Amino acid sequence: VRTTIHHRLLREVRSDPTLAGLLRVRVNKFICSVNKTHFIENLLRTMNLAQYFPRTTIFGEQADCRFKPHPDIY
Repeated sequence: VRTTIHHRLLREVRSDPTLAGLLRVRVNKFICSVNKTHFIENLLRTMNLAQYFPRTTIFGEQADCRFKPHPDIY
């Protein structure tokens, strides 16, 4: 089910020029998510935002973190 939802989202998502403008600001940016890292990377590529988030700044489901009830990721 999760994969189906992700594929649908990737088909329907559109890039946002306002968001891209905000991301051009030179500050440290990270992504923390319960989604798998490869899905986050695919979404960033689809939205033309991948250049703002190197792999080392993406923390997904596979990260060596504890999740609920003590989420290290956040």
